Amino acid sequence: MARKPANKSKSRAKPAYKRRAPVRRAPIDGQNILVNAYFEAKKNLGATESFMSYSICIDPKEPLITKGAGVSVWDGADAPAQLAADKLVLQKYTTFSELFNQYRINSATIKVRVDGACGLENSVITSNDKGIETAITSMKSAVSGAHKPHSMTVSRRELSYGMKCSGQDLDFMTTNTAQATIAAEKKYIKVFQKLPAGDANTICEHQVQVLLNLTLKDSKNLN
Repeated sequence: MARKPANKSKSRAKPAYKRRAPVRRAPIDGQNILVNAYFEAKKNLGATESFMSYSICIDPKEPLITKGAGVSVWDGADAPAQLAADKLVLQKYTTFSELFNQYRINSATIKVRVDGACGLENSVITSNDKGIETAITSMKSAVSGAHKPHSMTVSRRELSYGMKCSGQDLDFMTTNTAQATIAAEKKYIKVFQKLPAGDANTICEHQVQVLLNLTLKDSKNLN
């Protein structure tokens, strides 16, 4: 009788399984956090057109607001008070900066809700800048560079605007308050809106939320 051909699939040796060495990863010394703040920008109307303008420094170590003419900034508390030294209160960053030596800014977002009485007639112009803290002083300046216009309506009185950091702007900086951030490295979000003429007793208001996405590293308690 003819012999049956051998089953090649059974006779072929299986390759030995090689176990991969575990990937060794360096311990992570850092944490991503979201930091938020709130303030209200206010200005009385005048007999002629004017403008609401302010510049927000998104550096959590020095979160100052530079105001345009006639603008005041308030904390929005139940018994409202003006912000001390025009500086945002970033309590979460203050707490975490005591635990880490370095931080970086990944991105920043603001939300602005305008006054229904005097904030609907003109667009709100938002933009970002680096190294220049001054608030915008005219519509011409507001639209001369990269910017975003927001048309406000009765049913849509809130805008959102953000910026992301890239390249060298993602470098880590020290949380040490004794070492100020280099002025040329500071980044700003700027807001500008023309205001209509009106009664001097009418106060126009922007309600502003600020959200910062940060990374902190180099723990002060790492053994």
